[in-house]
Amino acid sequence: MRSFLMLIAIVATIAFLVIGNRHWQQKIDVSHFASSQKAEASTETKEEKTAALAKLMPYTAHWPQQAKTDFQQAIKDQKTYNIAIVGSKAMGTEKQGWASDLKKALLQTYGDQIAVTLFPSDVTSKQFISKKLDKKVADAHPNLVLFEPFVLNDNGSVAPKDTHKNLLKVVKTWKDAVVIIQPSFPIYQASNYPDQVKELKKFAQEQKLPYLDHWKDWPGTNGKDLKKDIEFKNGEQVAPNAKGNKIWFDYLRDYFIAGHS
Repeated sequence: MRSFLMLIAIVATIAFLVIGNRHWQQKIDVSHFASSQKAEASTETKEEKTAALAKLMPYTAHWPQQAKTDFQQAIKDQKTYNIAIVGSKAMGTEKQGWASDLKKALLQTYGDQIAVTLFPSDVTSKQFISKKLDKKVADAHPNLVLFEPFVLNDNGSVAPKDTHKNLLKVVKTWKDAVVIIQPSFPIYQASNYPDQVKELKKFAQEQKLPYLDHWKDWPGTNGKDLKKDIEFKNGEQVAPNAKGNKIWFDYLRDYFIAGHS
């Protein structure tokens, strides 16, 4: 009887060891499979990031260095890079105008890696701040802001030195973003406005703010050809027309999407 019980005990022990070993081996196999899958996913993610960098970074060739660095980091961190386009109603709407066209071109080129938000406002630079529209832009957490600082709207209402002060205020509000300055559209036979734009360019350069001089692609302000690019309403030059929008858009597309096809 004692031998029989001992035999049963030995058999049970062997069975326990076999089952335990099998269970342990299964755990090892599952763990190894999970580790292998994780490693493969990590390799795929790394390859995807490398491919994205190789594909997208050449398009940023003209961007300020800080913007290129931030965009590169966003790709590595798999985060969206936020671009804000801010200015007067001269940019158009979400559906038409140079800003709408630029947004579409940027999204087609950079895909889900970026987000583009338009902030058109029919205000002066002073009103832009007093209405806290600059803070509305900041709430979108932009990494880059393309800003037309309302020089045309300020013409005759806000002194150039105050326009410049207001510009610095909003740049401070957007301290976490790279801010790129551009003028509004040129006006046919304007008197003071061209000088104010020259002062804006000089001020931007003094403050080491990138300045996009798209005026060089337009006809001269005293030439009649400029009238063909401007929309007139009740004798007033209110916005670029379709031809003018294309001039503006083409310049900005060449800047933001280097080597586009």
